[in-house]
Amino acid sequence: MNRGQRGAAHPLRLAILAVVVVALFAALFARLWYLQVLSGDEFIEAAESNRLRIVQVEAPRGRILDRDGQVLVDNRASTVATVDRARFDELSESTQQEMLARLADELTRYGTPTTVEELWDRVRDVRFSRYAPVPVASDVTEELKIYVEEHADEFPTVAVERRPVRRYVFGTRAAHLVGYIGEISDAELEARADNERPYVRGDRIGKSGIERAYEAELRGRSAQIAYEVDSRGRPVRVVEELSRPAIPGNDVTLTIDVRIQAYAEDLLVEALDAARARQPRNGPPHAATGGSVVVLDPQDGAVLAMASAPTYDPGDFVNGISADRWAYLTDPANSYPINNRAVQGQYAPGSTFKLFTGYAALDAGLRRPEDVFRDTGSYTLEQCTGRCTFRNAGSKAYGDVDMQRAMTVSSDAYFY
Repeated sequence: MNRGQRGAAHPLRLAILAVVVVALFAALFARLWYLQVLSGDEFIEAAESNRLRIVQVEAPRGRILDRDGQVLVDNRASTVATVDRARFDELSESTQQEMLARLADELTRYGTPTTVEELWDRVRDVRFSRYAPVPVASDVTEELKIYVEEHADEFPTVAVERRPVRRYVFGTRAAHLVGYIGEISDAELEARADNERPYVRGDRIGKSGIERAYEAELRGRSAQIAYEVDSRGRPVRVVEELSRPAIPGNDVTLTIDVRIQAYAEDLLVEALDAARARQPRNGPPHAATGGSVVVLDPQDGAVLAMASAPTYDPGDFVNGISADRWAYLTDPANSYPINNRAVQGQYAPGSTFKLFTGYAALDAGLRRPEDVFRDTGSYTLEQCTGRCTFRNAGSKAYGDVDMQRAMTVSSDAYFY
């Protein structure tokens, strides 16, 4: 190729190179435009979600009051030992084991018997957020709190803090009525996935009684704390401007009168004791394993008292009930203390239904109050098959009875 031909080829190569460079830059700018303009918001949101972790902290639940404002269920501060799981995972296995062993020894020494295995179970429990401290022991003593703070270098990732927990002011009084709370189950969590105030694993929820029926009112709005994390997901700092405070739940006022409630419960226990003490002439002794009492206001039907026996202490559930205690409460041999017989028991109404039978007869014009019936101790239905004769208790005869007298002596024959 001569010099002229080589000179002509040179501008051609430059032109081709220029086209390639322009195409590359065009592709680059197109990609940047897509990432920063078309998908900018999406990627910003993804980056924020990778940088931030939102942790919910439960708000104090509302109180439960009786009709006069007497507090039945309140909140109290519980001193809780916690482990920062994110920092705990950074420790060597031997350091983790040594620290938990020391913590178990000190918990036991200061009045909260605990084993290393129990601490491991709590730290590994997947129900707790990785970014929030995991409670490993509740209601620990103030002495332990001081000891851990003074020996902080021996307990890395461990803190002792105060948290609000339920306080049942009258102990077992009205236990079945107010109910108890416990950690939310997977089924409950799934059922409340669309709740406007979402639940997370480890949250406590009403399991029975008023605690369950008025869960939406008693539960407050949880606090939200935003943690900034590094590339390995480890918390770096709390992002104050993205955090929100907790809002306590609403109080719930009942129609219950705690004085009548206590009186009804005491009478019920006395009646059961008296029934067990009575020995029938024939047959086995009375078991009298349980019973219930409901007291209504005759003016408006308001429930003034609702007692059930045997009973239990809802405070047993505050920091998580033990398997042994739960087995006791649900054992038929113990007459199911956890059951509220006033609403869960199935009992024949007995003579109390005579009021409704009598009212129905008067309302329908079938009987007048002064009409007399000769009670011979039984009543026989005419033109019937099977059981046709119905008797009073003990076949006792009451003679001539009108409606008032029949109510007074509880004449079965009259109402049959």
